[in-house]
Amino acid sequence: MKPQSILSGILSGRIGGVYIVCMVVASEVVATMERYNEKYVADLVSFLAAHRWIYDVKITNLFKESFWNMIPAHWIKPLVQMTLQELCCLPAGHVQPEWPDDLKFFVARSVEYSLEREVASEIVKATMPIDASVARGMNPKKQHEVSRLAGYLIQHCQQCDVILDIGSGLGYLGQCLTQQCGLRVLGVEWDSYRVEQGNKRHVELTNGRKMKSYSLHHTMEPSEFQSFGEMRSHLECTTETSTIVNAEKMASKPSYICDNYSNMSNMTCDCSIIPEKGANKETPVPSDCIVQLSLMDGLPLDQSLLPSDQKPCGCHTVGDDLPKHGDNNSACLLDETAACKPLKPSTKFVIEHLSLNVTKECVKRLDELVHHFLIPGVKTKVCVVGLHCCGDLTPAVLNYFVNSSLCSIHRMVLFSCCYHKMSSSSADDHMTGSEFDHFPLSSLVKAVLKAQSCNKPSFDFNVYAARLACQETRARWLSETDKDHFTHMRHVGYRSMFEAVVSTAGCSLLQRKHKTGGRKKNFECWESYVDSCLQDYQLTGEEHSSLRSKLLEYHHYHHQYLSYIEPFTALQACLQGVFEHFVIIDRLLFLKENDLVAKSVPIFDDHVSPRSVAIVSHKT
Repeated sequence: MKPQSILSGILSGRIGGVYIVCMVVASEVVATMERYNEKYVADLVSFLAAHRWIYDVKITNLFKESFWNMIPAHWIKPLVQMTLQELCCLPAGHVQPEWPDDLKFFVARSVEYSLEREVASEIVKATMPIDASVARGMNPKKQHEVSRLAGYLIQHCQQCDVILDIGSGLGYLGQCLTQQCGLRVLGVEWDSYRVEQGNKRHVELTNGRKMKSYSLHHTMEPSEFQSFGEMRSHLECTTETSTIVNAEKMASKPSYICDNYSNMSNMTCDCSIIPEKGANKETPVPSDCIVQLSLMDGLPLDQSLLPSDQKPCGCHTVGDDLPKHGDNNSACLLDETAACKPLKPSTKFVIEHLSLNVTKECVKRLDELVHHFLIPGVKTKVCVVGLHCCGDLTPAVLNYFVNSSLCSIHRMVLFSCCYHKMSSSSADDHMTGSEFDHFPLSSLVKAVLKAQSCNKPSFDFNVYAARLACQETRARWLSETDKDHFTHMRHVGYRSMFEAVVSTAGCSLLQRKHKTGGRKKNFECWESYVDSCLQDYQLTGEEHSSLRSKLLEYHHYHHQYLSYIEPFTALQACLQGVFEHFVIIDRLLFLKENDLVAKSVPIFDDHVSPRSVAIVSHKT
């Protein structure tokens, strides 16, 4: 049985000769705010404090600090006797019945306190196919994130018609939401080069597709088309449009139809009766299917496509985004129920340059950007989105969402990353239990850490804890091969052994010229690694010979401890999900303390994108 399948399995028992503890049904461990009371947080912190020796060490200092002496003596035998396959399963809760009770307790608690990452089936089904032109330049990981997040936003943020994309980078997510979903997107990015390139990419993307943001609506009668294939053929002939897409029912919003048409995106279909996923050209067309056709720059309007209840109107004035009536390259189309009100653009995208921080001035400046982006007189709800907000950017987004003065700021979907890059406090205050300026944020976690600082062992959320929180998840660990483990063992072990010797060698000329020691071929054996690394230093012949001898001698007496590296790494992998859960708990509690509804929602496949869980919140 695969380890992944066991995670939704049993509380205890034998599976394949391995004893399983603390396995619970995934639906029962989904994060709820009621669960995160003071006792739960205090117990979690006490658990981490008791096992501080596992995480509170720099990876290149393992041999320097004799990490094998940190491991409880009675843990060593069961850990080093495990096969590599068994080590892969350890973070998932697999233990042997004859193991020491405290080791089994550690594994069980690490599973219990770990962040839940199983993605709900409805979120997976809502994944939005990305048009080939929009996906240009995205690597597979980014495509997965954009398609999954875009589908989630369309499905769960239907009340919002404007997206505030924080840390938008080159605008991949925003351009997808604009081009394929008709949402207006304001991107905010601190890197001026990315701002320039993101806006340039959007212009090139729009011009390349020759797509305008104004639309007409046409009700398809059953007698007109008997299948989606027939509809597609007709539209390709009459409008030179190459798109029919649909996948999910949307309340008065465009959506997209089946994976078969994932490469077409100039037209969207909004149906109250949705064909089964995987519909083909022979799938019957629903009787109440409303199709929205995106008009194309450079193409004259085919008036025969207009239903009798729709006609061009000349009520628009010339603006940045609105076409002038009579322009042969575009047209504005309104139905009579709109009473000739100007039709606002269904798509608009821009990235603004702004560096965010946790200050009132930043909140005010971002409010001004959003205010100027919104259409005057139109009631709008904004969803704040952050796709992997690095370091202090997540606290800045949370601060903005809590303190924004705009009533239009309604929802937030936020992914964090790089927790170790948060700014560190200059003050040497060990009473806080954290070395970071913006962690913790919640009053509850602050109180728990302050109380824990008086206990022994103490707990300190330091850079090593933060770095472990943003490491690979147990899904990646489960997929490691024997070759992966051997490679990791050599890379970590050799670097650490080399550091242990060099730090005490007493050579005065150890200055780097260039790096060659990181090449894979240098890890084939210890001697080749030593020789390649010594090339990075300016050494006399005598110093080189002396240091090389010390390195070879050190390996002779300590090479047996290389076999401890993978078991030690497995113990760290057990704590990875606990630390990330701890960070997210603090941020959820911060939102709750500010009277906001908040929850954590797994959205990405963590094997593809490790920072897979979003903080989702909305204002009531």
